[in-house]
Amino acid sequence: MGKRKRTHAEDVHGCRRCALALYRRNVVPYRLVGEAPARVLLIGEAPGRSEDLKGLAFVGPSGRLLDTILREVNVESALIVNCVMCRPCDEHGGSNREPTADEVLACRVNVDTAIRTYAPRPDGVVFLGKVAERYWRKEYPQGLALAHPAYLLRGGGVAHPAYMGQIRDFESYLAHVARVSSDAL
Repeated sequence: MGKRKRTHAEDVHGCRRCALALYRRNVVPYRLVGEAPARVLLIGEAPGRSEDLKGLAFVGPSGRLLDTILREVNVESALIVNCVMCRPCDEHGGSNREPTADEVLACRVNVDTAIRTYAPRPDGVVFLGKVAERYWRKEYPQGLALAHPAYLLRGGGVAHPAYMGQIRDFESYLAHVARVSSDAL
């Protein structure tokens, strides 16, 4: 019997490419919703406290709201990654902060591997917040920029005035990429 192949999550567990490794509890590689290959790629900013504790992307309050959004727009297969796979903070248990350009660059190989493995040709790409859009727009120029779920939560979650607009934009985008995909066949 041959050796078991290591998973991407196992491969990045010991990553020390940047200083974020100093304060993390866990590497947060991705979260797969449904089956691979994922039809939609969602890129966020960085893991938060809940994600750092559990080692999975978007499992805290923002993740629960994102799951609600995905159900509303009928996305059954998605890969959720962040620009970096470790929680950006400057001390154990410290406040979240934006990842630096150097941290994003250092983590790029890990994020690219997750995308190639679980969403190699997604039908659509969604940037969750300005940070994700800033670092990934060049690779996915047709991607959709949405507000980060944390922003919506600060304004009341599903009661946020922008929530329904986000849902409409997401639905329209998915319909557009479905048309483009069927036209290509």
